[in-house]
Amino acid sequence: MATHRESWDDCIAESGLEDGKYVCQDENWEPPYLDTGGVCDELEQIAPGMRDVLGRVWDEGLDPDFSFARAIEEAAEV
Repeated sequence: MATHRESWDDCIAESGLEDGKYVCQDENWEPPYLDTGGVCDELEQIAPGMRDVLGRVWDEGLDPDFSFARAIEEAAEV
């Protein structure tokens, strides 16, 4: 079973795939587009599970190089 962080990372990675599950195309002659609502819905389902461990990550310095702001910026670039 994947951790919440792995699920989050998988969702972000999937959103960047050219033929991933978040790619929509209304008509075959129209260009495909990203289903941002679908991505947000999945991330919102994962987020509560991550909230439970965030305090520990910061308090214990488990990932001192991690920057949430940088992660959001990188996700926006996908």
